[in-house]
Amino acid sequence: MLASHLSHTALAAQASEPRKFQVANPSGGGRVRPFSVNNENDHISSAVDVTDDTDYDQFYGLLQTSMITAIDAGLWAATSALVFFVFLCALLVWPVVEGVFRVSGRILGGRLFGYSFTIPGDKQQMPLKLSLVSLPVPGFHAHYLHKLIHEGEMADVLHEIRQPPNTFSLKLADFFIHLSALVYESNQVLQAVFEKWGNDFQYTRFGHDGCCILAVWSVKYNFVCLTFKGTSPLDLSEWLTDCSLRKTPAKNAVLPGLVHTGFYSALGFPDEEVVTSFLPDVLDDYRKSRQSNLPLKPIPFNLQRYDRKDFFFTGILPNLLAILLRFPVGTKPDLWIAGHSLGAATASLFTAMMLWQRTQIGKASPVVNLKWDEEFILRGTYTFGTPKTGDTDFRDAMETVLSNVDDTFTTLNPEQPQYQFYRVINANDPVCSAPGGPLSSLGSYLRGKKEAPAPMQPKVNSQTGLPATRPPGITLLDFRHIGQPVRVGWRSGRLHMSERPLRSVLKTLVKEIVLSPLAALTSPTWLAAAVGSPVSPLFLIKDHFPTEYALNLSVAEAEGRAARDKVPASTGRGVAI
Repeated sequence: MLASHLSHTALAAQASEPRKFQVANPSGGGRVRPFSVNNENDHISSAVDVTDDTDYDQFYGLLQTSMITAIDAGLWAATSALVFFVFLCALLVWPVVEGVFRVSGRILGGRLFGYSFTIPGDKQQMPLKLSLVSLPVPGFHAHYLHKLIHEGEMADVLHEIRQPPNTFSLKLADFFIHLSALVYESNQVLQAVFEKWGNDFQYTRFGHDGCCILAVWSVKYNFVCLTFKGTSPLDLSEWLTDCSLRKTPAKNAVLPGLVHTGFYSALGFPDEEVVTSFLPDVLDDYRKSRQSNLPLKPIPFNLQRYDRKDFFFTGILPNLLAILLRFPVGTKPDLWIAGHSLGAATASLFTAMMLWQRTQIGKASPVVNLKWDEEFILRGTYTFGTPKTGDTDFRDAMETVLSNVDDTFTTLNPEQPQYQFYRVINANDPVCSAPGGPLSSLGSYLRGKKEAPAPMQPKVNSQTGLPATRPPGITLLDFRHIGQPVRVGWRSGRLHMSERPLRSVLKTLVKEIVLSPLAALTSPTWLAAAVGSPVSPLFLIKDHFPTEYALNLSVAEAEGRAARDKVPASTGRGVAI
């Protein structure tokens, strides 16, 4: 129908001028002759004959596709059943596990877990209870807070937030990993920390189990940072979100390809097919005020407990509007995105949603949304311990958007800088390889396409903006990352702008096993010792903790300062910077 409509439209526009086409000569000979649409004596010959017999070549191809589809559906069904069974069993013992941690923390407190947190310079010296993710390194938040406030680190961070370097910044990475750890903490800890930051900074936190966001902004320094919370160690709902391994297509052209169902549903994008009828009055008023350069009265934050359904409409957009309305009319604050673990995955999809709006397909989405390029200066995303978020189609389309190489597909506002998306991988963090692990490449191959070409080559159809089609295949393992990988060595001070090769994983694992016992014996708390001991099950996920990311980044920063003191600063692949 579409082809017929286009043909009639073209003919109507040029009815006065006969158009000529090349058609096959019915008499044979392989020659072609001109065909005029206004010549009634002309006719079009058929190039395809029809018979009653089976085309077995085509039949075998269809049969193979059916077989692969059946195997793929069976694997997905088995995986979903396994996940359901595991979490059903966990439900029986999880209240006991939570009770043990709760009672032990009350009785033994800091001697067992190192729960205490004392604000530097606080005269009352009131210890505050910390989240489990911050405990392997006692004084984690206090030390960085002292560094920010009393050692002048805040001025350097603010300078790079406003004028970021063109390459990966250790200073920004250190800042964002501490924010990514801070979002796990209680309101008491948040209030104590941001009081020390001063009156030039404001914050709010909103969300639900699966997607909780800490928003930090400063009108004086003209920036907004959205930090997405990761998986709390004892929150079974967030663990189930991580393990929802199904992939789903994002409706209404919010995102390309197929994405991880758990991460996608946590953001609360609309499930309806058409959402054009929904337009909040506050968003309409905001757009009118921006067009007329008239100030608009700030609106209160919507800090209720949200449901997953429509969280994007009920939580994210209203609170972002409340933040934007606190900035002077005509200003565009710098926007940064960060997150750890589950928060890194939701931050990645949120970033992809913003950047996908630069494409023709994204602009045509009926979903009510901010015009991100018009409201913010989109600076960058730093994620830590990021699981894989989508399939190969999703990865290919987003890399085309991030590289800005296909002008027919992506429209970039000239005011916007090159977007920086850095995905930090810590030593042997196993979450960075999940789901799929090293078998993800096999999953992509079984879908009919090997590894994608170089990042600077367009990977989508420039005419339609859609990812290149491929035959059905085994999709269970087809999970991919987006963003530039930055691999951090374990206590080595070295950075590599590449994925982890197997040789590096094994080498680092041996190094950690050899050196960790000594560190475990000297740990000030029992929990820190348990995490650092090679005989503990927690040792397998030790490198996923935000504290481990911060330690390895601080070693890299110290090595960089030492190198700059000796020789001129330099950067490169696989070298200490």
